[in-house]
Amino acid sequence: TTAAGTVAALRAAADLATNLQACITLVVAEPVPMHFSLDRPHVPVDFLERRNWALISDAGIVDQQVDIKICLCRNARQTLKRVLCAHSLIVIGGGSHWWNRAERKLANWLGHLGHHVIFVDAKDHVFAAKREFPGRQEAFLRTLDSGDISGCGI
Repeated sequence: TTAAGTVAALRAAADLATNLQACITLVVAEPVPMHFSLDRPHVPVDFLERRNWALISDAGIVDQQVDIKICLCRNARQTLKRVLCAHSLIVIGGGSHWWNRAERKLANWLGHLGHHVIFVDAKDHVFAAKREFPGRQEAFLRTLDSGDISGCGI
């Protein structure tokens, strides 16, 4: 999915994992074009790991363990079919617009395989996460940015 979709899915997965006492695994099926060897992909694995750790950081996950499983493959769907355990709980994030149908199709396909799929709208989840305390939080952050901390006891 997109970066925003992955961040939204990670946030939702973190909430679920806390309540269910489960672990989170970020599965990345990275297709490698045929003219590249799977042993020497066109994108270095270190770069993929750093990019996914950055997404985990953007999701604000600091107190939970997240495993990253990067699968270099030729066909992402066949790899997901092989890698995922039966009846897995899968969280997918994506857009709700008609042009962002790839994420929905992936979620439907995984559901037909027998997995339990939760689809998170990236736009709504990001907006809700940023707006927990709409007025007070913005005023507090503006106060910290301006350096005016009088009356804060600091």
